[in-house]
Amino acid sequence: MELHLGKLCLGCFYFVCLFHLITYVLNKSYGHVLNQHQIYTIAIRAVSTIQAVAAVISGYIIVSSINKDIITETHWLTNPYTWFNGLYFYYDTWAMYKAFRLSKNGLQCKSTYHTILSFIRNDIAMMLHHILFPPIFFPLIVVSHLLVFIKCIKLK
Repeated sequence: MELHLGKLCLGCFYFVCLFHLITYVLNKSYGHVLNQHQIYTIAIRAVSTIQAVAAVISGYIIVSSINKDIITETHWLTNPYTWFNGLYFYYDTWAMYKAFRLSKNGLQCKSTYHTILSFIRNDIAMMLHHILFPPIFFPLIVVSHLLVFIKCIKLK
């Protein structure tokens, strides 16, 4: 279990550090041309693109390696990828909130509660997706992978 929690922490650390690295490079290179909101938006989209490319590549590897039944067969990459990307949605929500606060100067003097509500109302579908997806599908993927593994052990 510690190994999986390590992957979860590594994934969280990876996305936050990647965001800050891209933000730093953009500030140094284009800080005189772009404002902070633009830099955050570009960094968020860059990290999201990197994560999307990794998801597509991982998905292709997993699906193409399955020979017969996509429901019962499993691939070693499924669990590590799920654990590594488990907190991506929460990172993305945090990063989008930071950019939202920068874009809404008038909201900065309002309460944090008011700012968060405005942020959620700004794109409710995206927020529902980012807040509800991980606690529903993360355990589903991990547990189903574990059940297939146990079933394979019993068959041997």
